[in-house]
Amino acid sequence: DSVAEPTWLDYLTASFNDPDITAAGGYVRGRNGISFQSKAQSVNVLGQHDPLAMSGNDPKVFEGTPDRAIKTEGTNCAFRSDVLRKLGGFDPAFRFYLDETDVNIRLGIIHAKTAIVPMAQVHHGFAPSRQRHQNRMPRTLFDVGRSLAVFLRKHAAVADFEPTLAAFRLEQRARVLRHMVAGTCEPRDVDRVLQTLEAGIADGRDLLLTPLTQVAKQSAGFLPFKSSFTEPNSSFLSGRYFEQTRLCDSAQKLAKSGQRV
Repeated sequence: DSVAEPTWLDYLTASFNDPDITAAGGYVRGRNGISFQSKAQSVNVLGQHDPLAMSGNDPKVFEGTPDRAIKTEGTNCAFRSDVLRKLGGFDPAFRFYLDETDVNIRLGIIHAKTAIVPMAQVHHGFAPSRQRHQNRMPRTLFDVGRSLAVFLRKHAAVADFEPTLAAFRLEQRARVLRHMVAGTCEPRDVDRVLQTLEAGIADGRDLLLTPLTQVAKQSAGFLPFKSSFTEPNSSFLSGRYFEQTRLCDSAQKLAKSGQRV
């Protein structure tokens, strides 16, 4: 459910020309293509975010600490592979939530340096899935609750576990109630969805957590990406709002001929 700017990868990977850089993250724009969902942030062992001081479009390097890591968004980040392998890679105990934040915390423990690259931009929508409807109303909060419980077990102090869960419950309840007020769910859906959150938290509490071990380097390189395009040509179309019908028709014709539009 994300689309990268054409220059995204050039900006993001340029940071790794500095051998001291272990990770890189960019900015994430919302569905309107204008506002930002996330910029530069740090994250603590409770999964709570705070903004980092950034100005202009130049990259800036931050060093993480065990208490305050540098946050990268899962939809827009890169890691130096040898360091990530030594850390054990991504923890399969997580589903889709807090998995990259867990990596950020582990990088903070070793005081790794992360480059935040404003010009490495990705547009993030919210595609419907088994997790949520098209209108972003959650179908289930099981995996969210499960991952948060796992995250807190791994990184938080015991005294912070229950207060953090209590605050998260209130946050998710308010989220579902906003949908009810907006008419994107029925009142009966509120308790049902919140019950999936409790089930996920319970599962995360009981899950057997196994220590991560170093990931071996694969002998083979990356598999080739099979492109659906038959021609190397690219076309960029732009125009005024009232021209959108003509432009979309042109884009579809060019795409069917194999061009990237």
